[in-house]
Amino acid sequence: MQPTLDGAIHIRPMGDDLVTTLCLHHGPLAMAQLRQPADDQVDGRLLQHPWPETLFDEVAPRLGQSLVCPPGASTERREFLREVIRRYGTCAIQAWHHDKIVGVIRFFPSALMMRLGRHSDSMRSSWFWPAVDADDPANTLFIQCIEMGAPTFQSGLLVLPDESSGDATDFQRRGIGTSLVKALIAWAAERGWARLQVGAGQDLDIIYGLVGTGGRTFWEKLGFRAHKELPILPWTTSELPVLSYQASKARMSLDDAQRQWLMVLDLP
Repeated sequence: MQPTLDGAIHIRPMGDDLVTTLCLHHGPLAMAQLRQPADDQVDGRLLQHPWPETLFDEVAPRLGQSLVCPPGASTERREFLREVIRRYGTCAIQAWHHDKIVGVIRFFPSALMMRLGRHSDSMRSSWFWPAVDADDPANTLFIQCIEMGAPTFQSGLLVLPDESSGDATDFQRRGIGTSLVKALIAWAAERGWARLQVGAGQDLDIIYGLVGTGGRTFWEKLGFRAHKELPILPWTTSELPVLSYQASKARMSLDDAQRQWLMVLDLP
């Protein structure tokens, strides 16, 4: 893909030569954070590609939702992602600034997510499962998250990046998220995918930080439509006060703030 935005940001699919397993909840990821040391204890079968179909089903219940949404690095997850990349082309499109990843959109075939969910209780209990399970997965890509070093919700507080560094906020509100989605749309259409879908809530900071998929308005501006309403997210007692506060600032009721939708884009 061609460089985009101001020429300093490059949008490109993640390849199997540098499979990244870390999230951007605390800001951009430098190259030194991306390369994982060798794991002598890992099951040797995971390092041999292509995987037999039975290995997918064996690994799914062991790793659960961390197959697609982990807090950190894992050799098993890295090799799972490598296998997905080799089968489907990629499962993430990244925005690079020099040697740092400053944005990423992650996605998986919906049918693959459904298959993994059949073997994993933890995946079926994850926040994104209602969106996965809400519609026909045939020839559809499910967008799991989109991140630009956004503020992260932790322990009842909306934790903002360290203002002294500025690094985590330098790449926000520069159109990187829009560029990532447009790159995914082009990539998916070229490869014959029929539809993209994603679960989205309201346009509130806590939802961006906690859920990581952006708000309904963000997706509507990119051509997505609200296909159906989903069950509300399982908010905890520590999260609800922050949600209520942000909703009141947006002149939104708490009930309305908790709504979420399955957003769908039909590809040409």
